[in-house]
Amino acid sequence: MTEKQAPKAPSTTALEQRGTGTLASEDGRTSIADTVVSKIAGIATREISGVHDLGGGAARVVGALRERIPGSRTNLSQGVAVEVGERQAAVDIDIVAEYGVAIADLAAAVRRNVIASVERMTGLEVTEVNITVHDVYIEGSDEDAEPSAPASSERGVSEVPSEVPADRPGQPGQPEVDVADRVADAVLAVPGVDALHPGAFGEIATYLPGRRVAGVRITDDRCEVHVVLQWPAGIAETTEAVRAAVRAVVPGPVDVTVGDVVGPGAP
Repeated sequence: MTEKQAPKAPSTTALEQRGTGTLASEDGRTSIADTVVSKIAGIATREISGVHDLGGGAARVVGALRERIPGSRTNLSQGVAVEVGERQAAVDIDIVAEYGVAIADLAAAVRRNVIASVERMTGLEVTEVNITVHDVYIEGSDEDAEPSAPASSERGVSEVPSEVPADRPGQPGQPEVDVADRVADAVLAVPGVDALHPGAFGEIATYLPGRRVAGVRITDDRCEVHVVLQWPAGIAETTEAVRAAVRAVVPGPVDVTVGDVVGPGAP
């Protein structure tokens, strides 16, 4: 095993208040889930030529088994750990380098791309990117004989349930359109938004007679929206556009939470 840099846990003292990244204003809050930051870092790492895979040995074995399951998706955050504060983030990345690349140069390129991608998309300051090289991949090795994973799509509904029924409200025989439906349609029309996100346990929803609108929760004084963004949409700009679209439907503060991000090439 080749290791260029010893792993170092993200520095919590360098972060401003541990927890999900939140940007607050009088118009509402923008929250960024940790998994979004880890996926952005994972995608940015894979973009660098010379990176063969992410994760330590156990993580790669689990990932290979997972990808053989029909309909499964590549785990874009494999090998990535993050600490996210109010305005800052720190990242740990485990990689497998291709044989022949200069590891110091590879690590520097990964670090630059991760910092640029996370800061551009989230607006968070990246305080450090710690890179551990777990192995070197040699073409033609036993690993190369592994069967390829079935084609999969990061864009879908297996993890993000449909935000409205297939039969749209307002059609003949269907319930009348609710304000939550109008909010959902406005959000989905914003460029860079892939889908509405129902929350970790499906708890973010507006419940209506016989159905629910996932990803939208409206109270007397504010509206809460959870979304899935498309790579490489900027989070600050996209969430502001979401907020403006929602306020055109319902007045008052709008809290936007980015619950996930889909990778490049998703249909």
